[in-house]
Amino acid sequence: MHAVDDGAGPSAARHYRRVADGYQRGGLAEVARRLLDDPDRARSAAAEALRRLWRAVVEPDWPSMRQALRAEMLDRFLQVNREGLRAVLPRLHPSAVCGGDTINVMKAVDIDVDCPEGLVLVPSLFLTDRMQCTTSDHWTPAIYY
Repeated sequence: MHAVDDGAGPSAARHYRRVADGYQRGGLAEVARRLLDDPDRARSAAAEALRRLWRAVVEPDWPSMRQALRAEMLDRFLQVNREGLRAVLPRLHPSAVCGGDTINVMKAVDIDVDCPEGLVLVPSLFLTDRMQCTTSDHWTPAIYY
């Protein structure tokens, strides 16, 4: 939430313009106008909305959620250490397949990514029916399951 609240600069302005364009195409011209007229206020309002959502929805259950995530990470670490990633990955989700030095996650978009610095596996309590992948040049590739 702090990142949202502190996110100023040229890249943020470009992002706001893209978001505003999407709002205008979606018939939300007034929302787009408010975003572009006062990006700092819009960003602060978004951060506050995230804070309220966190307090109402996540915070009451966060201790048990954190405990479940930690248990999952430890269990997967032990499995990967004992059996290897090739054996564990397909058990995370049927869309994940290992072959040779390649990991395939069956998605609508076909992207090839090298992982010279490794692959991060990220458990999620909110992704129950799929895997998501991040393949940005800025971060180590990750699979959220």
